[in-house]
Amino acid sequence: MRTTRFIGKAIMAACLCLGMAACGDDEGTNPGGSNGEGGSVGSELKFTGLNRQTYFDGVSIYNNSRNIGYNEDGTPQYMSWVENDEYIIYEFEYADNAQGGSTITVRYINYGPPTKDHTPYICEVNPEGHITLLTIYNLLAKKDKTIEYTYDKDGRMTKAVETSYDLSGNIEGGATEHNISWKNGNITQIESKVDGVTNVYNYKYTSYPASRGLVYYARYLLHIPFVDYGGIEAMEIFANTGEFFGKSPKNLISSGENSSSFGTTSWDIEYTFYEAPHPAEGFVHQIKKEREVLTITWQEPEEQI
Repeated sequence: MRTTRFIGKAIMAACLCLGMAACGDDEGTNPGGSNGEGGSVGSELKFTGLNRQTYFDGVSIYNNSRNIGYNEDGTPQYMSWVENDEYIIYEFEYADNAQGGSTITVRYINYGPPTKDHTPYICEVNPEGHITLLTIYNLLAKKDKTIEYTYDKDGRMTKAVETSYDLSGNIEGGATEHNISWKNGNITQIESKVDGVTNVYNYKYTSYPASRGLVYYARYLLHIPFVDYGGIEAMEIFANTGEFFGKSPKNLISSGENSSSFGTTSWDIEYTFYEAPHPAEGFVHQIKKEREVLTITWQEPEEQI
């Protein structure tokens, strides 16, 4: 069917990018690590999950894991994780839409029979494999939110407009607009206008290719709030399985700065990489931020479907 063909191509394109050599830009810095210029495995690995540890005063206070599985055509099939002794599963369902693309319905199945509450996301995907409309059901507010995405001719996201609806279906509080600027293949700035307040996010990058790490760690790289409550990481992880949110930045991000009328905050990211003889040599092993460490896993070639 058309759905599996074009999404499969998007997944394949993302996986093929894993073989790229490192290439820096005007603002790039070397991230460190013994294999910071790439490994030998190339396009055969898929991102399969991560473990997150959060620290306070050097003591681990939060630990959870996320994993993702694929259909035979390479499309995401499910996402699962263990959190606070609770096992949660998100499932992805695909159907062709009238625009020549597909509709992806994301459901979680750990709380009994599926209902509207169990369908947090509905994604409308264009023939190029990019999500153009994301409908989110807010479990707390019991209302829908939509995010409409715009891409340039090269498939890079340039704008996202977010609208919330009240229980009567009316627009609530106007729209939130995010304008995304690119330079040398990377997102350099995102300007977000929320309730009359403008937030500006500026980013700098390493020389390491994003194709060997998590290209969309959304809260820092693409600062668009996918959801108010629950499941935000489902979409962040989903975005690492293809070009569902357009072309990925060329390099891994190194630092960011957020400026608004309330002041300026900044943060840094540190990477370590798998080393030989590990099959994922040259791919990101850990992402370290203030009080948080993400450990990344990759699927070995003989394990793939």
